[in-house]
Formats: sequence, C-alpha cells, structure tokens
Amino acid sequence: MGSLLIEGMHISMKRIGQELVEKWKELLAKKLGRSIDEIERRGLSATDFSLSQEVVLTIPGELDCRFKHAFCVVDEEERRVAVFTEHSGYHEFYLAGMKVSEVSISEYWDSDYKA
Repeated sequence: MGSLLIEGMHISMKRIGQELVEKWKELLAKKLGRSIDEIERRGLSATDFSLSQEVVLTIPGELDCRFKHAFCVVDEEERRVAVFTEHSGYHEFYLAGMKVSEVSISEYWDSDYKA
C-alpha cells in the first residue's frame, strides 16, 4: 500500500513539474538559450543544472530558503519567481517583498580538508 502512495505522489509531482515548465516556457527558453518549441518537447534535463549554482529566497526576519543545484526565472510583471532544482522539484512563489539570489559557488578544498 505504501508503494502505491509513493508512486501516486511521484506521478503527481511529475505532473506539477510539467505544468510549471509549460507555464514558464517563454522565460525558461530565454534563460537557457533554447527555443520555446524545444522546451515544450524536451522539458528540462540534467545539463540545465549546475552543481555550483543555488537559489536563495530571503524575506528579512521571516524566510531564508536555499535550493541547491538550482536556477530561477523571475516574472517581474506578475511578481512571481519559479525555482527549478535538479533533484528537489520545481517551485513557484509570489515575490511579496522577497529578495531572490542566484549564487554561483566556487570552492577550493585543501588536501587536509576532512568532511
């Protein structure tokens, strides 16, 4: 029974993800340098995401939300942001006083570094 619930959630999340790609396809095409037609046909793929990029949403004193391996598109006219992550789904938020940051991370790990 648990597997049916998980399978159903997976199907539901996939459908929601497809709906967000469809809704944001124009801005996604511009951001990714691909045609709207290609976005419609192929959606997003692993090559659209970077291990060194993340999105941070901030409302001072209320919210500090970080999405790793992600990028975002902002619709200033509609006052919305869509965050697309490689492994944690696609999300849409109202801007409502929010700061949106796309952060590229460069790291150097010394040979003595222990995780």
